[in-house]
Amino acid sequence: MDIVKKTQLREAIIAHMRDIPKWSDLRTFGKSKLLSLTVIVPLIGWIILFNNQFVDLISISPDIFRRFSAKTVDASGLERHITIGWLKFTYFGLSLLGISSLLYTILCPKLIKNNDSESDYIAREKSLSTPSRIGIILNSISRHYTKDCHFDNTIRYILISAASPEVFHTIYESVINEMWETPAPEVDGAEGQIEADADLETGRNHDGELYSNNGNLNISYVAECISTQRRAQRNIWMSMYAVAPRFDTDILTIEYLVSDNSRPMARATILLLYVSGFAITSWPSISTFLSVMMSIL
Repeated sequence: MDIVKKTQLREAIIAHMRDIPKWSDLRTFGKSKLLSLTVIVPLIGWIILFNNQFVDLISISPDIFRRFSAKTVDASGLERHITIGWLKFTYFGLSLLGISSLLYTILCPKLIKNNDSESDYIAREKSLSTPSRIGIILNSISRHYTKDCHFDNTIRYILISAASPEVFHTIYESVINEMWETPAPEVDGAEGQIEADADLETGRNHDGELYSNNGNLNISYVAECISTQRRAQRNIWMSMYAVAPRFDTDILTIEYLVSDNSRPMARATILLLYVSGFAITSWPSISTFLSVMMSIL
């Protein structure tokens, strides 16, 4: 397979994976008190569902079975067999819902799980965040941006790209450009205005490209400076950290966006378990409804 076809396949896979519901979309089911109780079904549900007394209690009435069934054979004992079959559907369906609820609890990022919305998270975090905390978040999202800019067809980098919605690049690059143009307070190792020792004619500073050939800021390079914190680039990343608290809302917004789209395979697995669990659990009811409708018609 040539490079063009590999690239097209990679982009197609990433596009489909970006359509997977985000963690905030799954939160409605993940935080459900009723669904959280299904976690115990795989452990003790069978004790209740397959108990003889319970089966006898909910077994279908033979008269009702004969009325709504096309079978002309003796229904004695058959209604109990069907009841047990339906209980199996219920057990396995609830078990899948329990597993999905458990996976959501374990894998969903805390900032998504513990906040009802992006605005709630930002309001809560802004009241508690310090400049150091904002700097840590800036480093984290810059590292994510740097990894996402790495072009590779391996599964690892496909998953990284799938966890980065297209709007992530747009917002991050806009914020970094604004931070670059913002006067910074005097800090040790940084200038009063964010400037690197760069030659604008060649578009290069002493250890990498700071500006592109058309004179625009090289966001990838700045992101790498922020995430790696090399001493030779100290004037760049320290100045960015110095102005970061002024952009706390933007930085927190990006962090929420990255977390909400993280772990696409985990989100896909949880969604599949949710859908399968609901479908299997609902089948006895659907089957009964169809049988009744067929008998009427």
